[in-house]
Amino acid sequence: MDHPEDLISGIISPDGHLPKDKPINMQIPSHYHSTKDRVAATGKTFSDTQDPDPRFLALHIIPSVSMDVKSSPPSGLRISRILLLFSRISSWTYPIPERDLSLRDNIYEMNIDKDQVTVLIPTLNEEPTIGDLIRRFKNLGFSEILVIDGKSTDKTRDIATAQGAMVITQTGKGKGNAFIQAVSLLKKPYVLLLDGDGTYEPDDADSMLSPLLMGYDQAIGNRLIQENYSSFHRLNLTGNHILNWLFKVAHGRYLYDILSGYRAFTLASLKKMHLHEEGFGIETEISSEAVKNDNRIAIIPVKYGVRVGSVT
Repeated sequence: MDHPEDLISGIISPDGHLPKDKPINMQIPSHYHSTKDRVAATGKTFSDTQDPDPRFLALHIIPSVSMDVKSSPPSGLRISRILLLFSRISSWTYPIPERDLSLRDNIYEMNIDKDQVTVLIPTLNEEPTIGDLIRRFKNLGFSEILVIDGKSTDKTRDIATAQGAMVITQTGKGKGNAFIQAVSLLKKPYVLLLDGDGTYEPDDADSMLSPLLMGYDQAIGNRLIQENYSSFHRLNLTGNHILNWLFKVAHGRYLYDILSGYRAFTLASLKKMHLHEEGFGIETEISSEAVKNDNRIAIIPVKYGVRVGSVT
């Protein structure tokens, strides 16, 4: 059985059941689009929701299976390569209506031991934002913040060090290279990854980490919700949607926001990934590896703002 990528209030326990006092919310796409069950509003369980996104109804006839990139047919390999290309230039597509997914308060949050979490922040010339970002995470109780810096020419490293973060200068070049290098240094069982440019909110950290305590291997912060649309250029926004669709065609699972830079992982799941992409295609490669490894993935809506960092 493939694992459902469940939205917001639909986070389920490892046995596949919602809490008894929480009826299924019919507003959540994954609660009523199921390839096996047609659940009622008062139902308590659901199973095998393979294709939860109602915007791609035509894809619901495609079985949702985890495909190994190395063993997939040539067409799948070609699409994977196209995805890496599009992740760098994500531009054209057409407007797609978005449901209101602003139901963040319905997530079942569990208290994670923040001393067991490494907050990982790749940076490159983030002087305007990195200090406040680290300070806010410290105020929330996160003690280990690792900044891996891509040889910034501004005061990013100095500010991060002054705020109490561990700072490492990456040996190579590119966001993917920084992430791969950092993974080899991680020791704590949970990892929270986000960009250092101020686009993501530390206040969403608990929502991102909670699924890991419920048996999930990874949580993806979904930026592509109505309340964040003003933070995107129109072409970039619709480009992200088409990339998600292409990923679904290539890999059999719809992950809502494969280019999101806000993610939470178990260290065990990260160590099983074979990552090679050195640039901004790293998010696509992480998503591909997660599907290949049959990871349980939770989709969490997050706030997303306009980048205010230095020019890189």
